Amino acid sequence: PECEIVGDQHHKLSVAGKTIGWHTVHHHGDGRISLSVRAPKGENEALVASDPGKFFMPPYVARHGYVGVYLDNPRVDWEEVRELVTDAYIIAAPKRLSKLFS
Repeated sequence: PECEIVGDQHHKLSVAGKTIGWHTVHHHGDGRISLSVRAPKGENEALVASDPGKFFMPPYVARHGYVGVYLDNPRVDWEEVRELVTDAYIIAAPKRLSKLFS
């Protein structure tokens, strides 16, 4: 499939006022569609090392534990994306909400 990227789009994902990630399109002119989310400590580096064609260290926020995943990659594992978003939610959500995933 082809996709024409027009303009820089940046959509924040949050829970209870805390940012858990961003969906970006053509961010800073990179021509990519991606999702950057909070990850458990050290997991971002491990994911990028495991598959740098799928994962990346997002600018500015990687040092805070965020990991990026390219969504315009034909081998997107949507179950893995769901797990990344769920983990990010659990990290940031108040305990009363994160308990819903226990």
